[in-house]
Amino acid sequence: MADGKSLAAALALGADGIMMATRFLATKDSGVHSGIYEVLLKKTEADTALQLRTLLAGFGLQVRALKNKIMEEIKKVENDGGDLKDLIPLISGQRAKKAWADGNADDAMLTIGQSVGRINDIPTVADLVERMVSDARNALENAASAFL
Repeated sequence: MADGKSLAAALALGADGIMMATRFLATKDSGVHSGIYEVLLKKTEADTALQLRTLLAGFGLQVRALKNKIMEEIKKVENDGGDLKDLIPLISGQRAKKAWADGNADDAMLTIGQSVGRINDIPTVADLVERMVSDARNALENAASAFL
């Protein structure tokens, strides 16, 4: 979820809330390196991939992250039958923390969603939420008037 239209759609389908981690990452308030903001503005839905399916299958989990050098290495380890001990150096939270701080988006598994393709600005959180609520309200009102 990244904008008022997606919020309106979720509410119309009966959702009580939405997840917006990637969208909130792309705000001035997140404090990530400007290089990460550039990546978030350039990437599309097709620039993410599901990974760790083999390792996490027993838990019914997988991870969606930015396609990058580390994700290719993770894929190779998984395809070669590697285990958690082989993956820990690649998926370490410390790696991601460093990438958020130094802007090197190729050097860590950066968990972002497909909503990255709908991000085209870096507002403050307050501006984002205000805009999303306004856009969602307009979308819901327009949809309702189309059926009346």
